Amino acid sequence: MGADAVLILRSVTDVDSRMNPLSVLNVTIVGMWLIPGHHTDALTMVEGMVIDNRNQFLYFAGSAEGLGSTYGPALVIQDRDAIGESRRNALHSFGEVLIKEARQAKAYVPGPRYETPGK
Repeated sequence: MGADAVLILRSVTDVDSRMNPLSVLNVTIVGMWLIPGHHTDALTMVEGMVIDNRNQFLYFAGSAEGLGSTYGPALVIQDRDAIGESRRNALHSFGEVLIKEARQAKAYVPGPRYETPGK
């Protein structure tokens, strides 16, 4: 592709679903459609790095995580809402970490060159 630097991202998501006390009303047909008796939590962890494509120099490596949750009736709730929210939060957190590290790298001033003794 001819890129000078490459951003590599890897993510993993875990979902936890549980019932809350209102789920007792699931015995009725109306309760399964209207009563918010189920709760879903999602956790996404993102790891990434920026590598120079020519000399394999690692500019940045970091990780971030994001949470997402939703609740609703048994027949309406979907895990993908919590998953989407957790992924957005994780990418947002990762972006903040990447920007923070990039600003620190920009402010870095190297010291004087070290000359090898005897040369």
